Parts: sequence; C-alpha cells; structure tokens
Amino acid sequence: MAWFNTKLAPCSFVPGDMVLRWALNPRKLQSKWEGPFVVTQASTHSAYRLAGLDGVPLPHSWNAETLKKYYM
Repeated sequence: MAWFNTKLAPCSFVPGDMVLRWALNPRKLQSKWEGPFVVTQASTHSAYRLAGLDGVPLPHSWNAETLKKYYM
C-alpha cells in the first residue's frame, strides 16, 4: 500500500477552478461525472465548496477524491 500511495498525484484546487464531481448514483448508461462546477472555497482538509455556473452554491462540501479538474 505504501508503494501505491507514492505514485498518487496530490490533487488540489483553488477558488475559481472548474471541476467535475462524481455522480451520486450513476446508472449503467449515464455519465459518471456531473458538472462543471466552480470551486468557491477550499479548506485545509481537502474539502471544497462548489457552486453551479449560475452561481447557486451546492448544499454541502465535497472531498477532493470525488472531484476532477475540468478543462475547457
């Protein structure tokens, strides 16, 4: 397990980054990612607050493991 952890790239986002989040209940033929969303706040414990593109914030924070960077 220690070898596996050395190969992981740390993921961090800053406010203003666009991200995709893991879908809560993806079905067989649906996309596994939802979004894009904008990061509004970043905490020290890899928890991020997100908002939609229209500026409406999402109700709770998301862990960095469930997010990936969105490139436009």
